[in-house]
Amino acid sequence: DTVCRSLNEKLVRRHPHVFGELGADNPDEVLDIWESVKAGEREAEGAQGEARPGLLDSVPRTLPALMQCQKISKRAARAGFEWDTVEDVWDKVTEEIAEFRSELMFMDSEGGDRDKLGRGTVWHGEIEPCLHQNHVFALNSDSYRLIAEFIEYLSTSFVGRDYFDVTANQSVHLASTNSTTILNFTIPYPSIDEQIEIVTFLNSRCTQIEQMIESKKRLLTELESYKKSVIYEYVTGKKEAPQ
Repeated sequence: DTVCRSLNEKLVRRHPHVFGELGADNPDEVLDIWESVKAGEREAEGAQGEARPGLLDSVPRTLPALMQCQKISKRAARAGFEWDTVEDVWDKVTEEIAEFRSELMFMDSEGGDRDKLGRGTVWHGEIEPCLHQNHVFALNSDSYRLIAEFIEYLSTSFVGRDYFDVTANQSVHLASTNSTTILNFTIPYPSIDEQIEIVTFLNSRCTQIEQMIESKKRLLTELESYKKSVIYEYVTGKKEAPQ
């Protein structure tokens, strides 16, 4: 009875042009009514705290491939994803990829050496084909509330290092964390303007420090080369050690 009643209610609810007072003069108007009713159902589900289904969630995965493609294509077309030529499709794909790359993604380490846990970095699409990497969480921050670079600096600070060190799960050869621990990481919440100011200052200062480090590295390389040259010249007799 419950199943029959549910199906009957859905049938009546989704066909008001048959069982109600709405009129439809052609198939397009019937489809518009159908989509309007379903949209209302989704809104009602959201108001009740239920997760709203995606546009393609109800397409059965068990359908034959061609039938599944047909259903997906129809739903995509209703959402505005319909073009006249293949070139137009690729233009849209290129546009979506560009938008994806423009979004800063914060990559957070899940496992490995203990000192690497939770150590984050902002991904700017440096490795183009990289969509997934084991032991890494990809987190998208709300850009209106938190700047990804601000979280990056926080995760690499003493505060971040201490938090992930204390909360780490340690096995014999591997330390790990999880998404719950990462999401429980307490983050200071200055205003966006303050975050920008902090990040801008740290970017400048860290760039200066990195330049100094590189300069010292070059000097050390030159000194190491000079040391080897001195050793070679004296052990081969090209130079005599002073008395």
